[in-house]
Amino acid sequence: MMKLRVWIAATIAWLLIFFSIERFHGPINMASFVYVLASVAAITVLMLQRRHFSSTKFLLISMLGMHLGLKVILGYQVFGASLPLTAMEASSLLITVMLAQRIAASIQDFEEGAAAVMTMQLGGRSTSFETGQSDLYREIRRARQFKRRVSIMTLATDGTSTSVALNRLIEEVQHNALRRYIDARVGKLLSDETKDCDIIAYNGDHFVVLLPEATADHATRVGERLQNLANDQLGLRMQVGTATFPDEEVTLTGLLNRAESEMRALPTTKPAREADEPHGTVTETMVS
Repeated sequence: MMKLRVWIAATIAWLLIFFSIERFHGPINMASFVYVLASVAAITVLMLQRRHFSSTKFLLISMLGMHLGLKVILGYQVFGASLPLTAMEASSLLITVMLAQRIAASIQDFEEGAAAVMTMQLGGRSTSFETGQSDLYREIRRARQFKRRVSIMTLATDGTSTSVALNRLIEEVQHNALRRYIDARVGKLLSDETKDCDIIAYNGDHFVVLLPEATADHATRVGERLQNLANDQLGLRMQVGTATFPDEEVTLTGLLNRAESEMRALPTTKPAREADEPHGTVTETMVS
């Protein structure tokens, strides 16, 4: 944050000098279009994402070419006695673009750092799906071996808020940072409101919760309770789908596909209990 303040302060100081230099030294008479060109270039750089920063060099080269071309077209002297003035104009454009790029980079560093801190503080005990997949398979194998029931829940929020405060936050924060923040809050809620023996994993855009020894009715009640908590505590609408072993499916992939199909169904439509087209990314494997 301090670095961002420094670059903003430096930019303000530079703009003060840039737009007042002709007042400070009378013989200097920069071309009027240079000020417009510098402003357009700075605004363009500030709007670029980090992944597009490589195009700043192209922008700078194009801007310097436009600078020389416009000077020739508009009848300004470029070389000879006017060469120092031409070099000063080009340097001013270069400094303006570089400062704008530093500000843009500092803003993105701050956004990424804030999102990372929120995720670390609120992540709970949920893991990535790739990390938790082996635990899910193990629980399904245990249920098959001992002929016990186990239920899978998939949960996701659609970003729709019932909280006025969160609506304002959505307007102020970029979508990617807010998405990570919401997922972290949901992960913390699931960690706090489920048992230690339950397994929580994050699969791309939704959570997967495995409930050992849980029947379909019990999983449905847990899902409804988590929906109410998400609405009351976080101001978020949560979609929940459930599937039970061995009543509905006998593989982890089948359980995930059924739960995800129910989760993604329209809220006004009663979820179908028959298997839909698979949405999961897990390779079909029979658990034995």
